Amino acid sequence: MEEEEERILTGLFKASASKAPCMKLNLQGLGAFPSLTRARVIWAGISGELEPLTGLYKAITAGLDNAFKKFSPHITLGRVKGRPLCGSALKSFKEVPVTPIEWVVREVVLYESTLRPSGPIYTVRRVFPLSPARGGPNGGDLHPGRP
Repeated sequence: MEEEEERILTGLFKASASKAPCMKLNLQGLGAFPSLTRARVIWAGISGELEPLTGLYKAITAGLDNAFKKFSPHITLGRVKGRPLCGSALKSFKEVPVTPIEWVVREVVLYESTLRPSGPIYTVRRVFPLSPARGGPNGGDLHPGRP
C-alpha cells in the first residue's frame, strides 16, 4: 500500500468509524459470487443490524473514486482457483444449514492484501474502534460484564 493511499484510507476509516455505532450481526445462509453457476467466491451471508453497517460502508466509500456501487454484506469463506465450480457441484449448496452465530462488531480493520500465487497475504494496517454509544443503559456495552 502506498503511503499516500494509506493516509487517505486512514482518514476515511477513522472519521467514519468514530461516528458508526457498534452493531450486532449474524451469519445467514451460503452463496457464491458472481453466481452459484459460476462460483469464484464462496461466502456466508450477513444479517442483523445492517443499517449501521451499510451507513459505514457508504461513509467510507463516499471518499473513494473507484468505490463499488452495490454493497453485499458477507464473509468470504474461500475463493475458487482455476475454472469456476460448475452448477452441479453446487446444486445443494444453498441448502446447507448454517449454524446461527451472532457477534458484536466493535471495530473496523483496514487490511492490505498482497496477492501471491500461493494465496493472498493479509496484513493489518490500522484498527478503528466504532462509537460505543448505542443509547442503552450500559453506555453502548452490548454485553455488560464481558471484556
